[in-house]
Amino acid sequence: MLIKFFARGTGSGRGPVEYVTKGEGRETAPPVVLRGTPERTCELIDGIARQWRYTSGVISFAAEDAPSAADQRQVMDEFECTAFAGLEEDQYDILWVRHQHTEGSRVELHFVVPRVELSTGKALNIAPPGWQRLYDPLRDALNWEKGWARPDDPERAREAVPVRERPERLADREAITGYLSERIVAGDVQDRAGIVRALEEAGLEVTRQGREYVSVKDRETGEKWRLKGAIYAEGWSRDPAGG
Repeated sequence: MLIKFFARGTGSGRGPVEYVTKGEGRETAPPVVLRGTPERTCELIDGIARQWRYTSGVISFAAEDAPSAADQRQVMDEFECTAFAGLEEDQYDILWVRHQHTEGSRVELHFVVPRVELSTGKALNIAPPGWQRLYDPLRDALNWEKGWARPDDPERAREAVPVRERPERLADREAITGYLSERIVAGDVQDRAGIVRALEEAGLEVTRQGREYVSVKDRETGEKWRLKGAIYAEGWSRDPAGG
């Protein structure tokens, strides 16, 4: 199991809420709202006047993890205790939606959080810089307790070409590759077609696929990246027999 925050949070509430709830293309296993109300979450996001209006991410399980309904409730409970420490339930809003690519397949718990503390209207950022220090211990504790797949497994793929660029662009580039690496460990990505699919699921537009790179664009900000490295190459496969 892994916890991932997406590198976005500006714009209206419609984008993140529709992404996690839309059933188009998921007819065999439609999204299931587990907690929260999509309309309320969208309204709260739209009511924020600041640039950064929401936080979104996913808790992703490997296929072999097969978390039960009780396991999923425990994960959501413990995530909320960590993310909203010191707050009562009426001081924050969170939308939880379960995704499965096919019925009975690997589970993803997507979440969308308006960046506002409801009793005061002040900004609420549950994923500040260095958020890994807060959430990695939670991830590790649950993985060891449940015997779930660990992102720190030696098989983890981190093959990407380093690029010199301004810090904020580098952070986003590293977040993209880190997200893909975790999806590879979770068993969801096996080849470059899976890489492209995972990028699109994260809300990025794949604009070009070259022999040794994949180009993407953030649909909200228009920011573009050319991603190079082994996992982005045309013939890459997680299976050693596939190259």
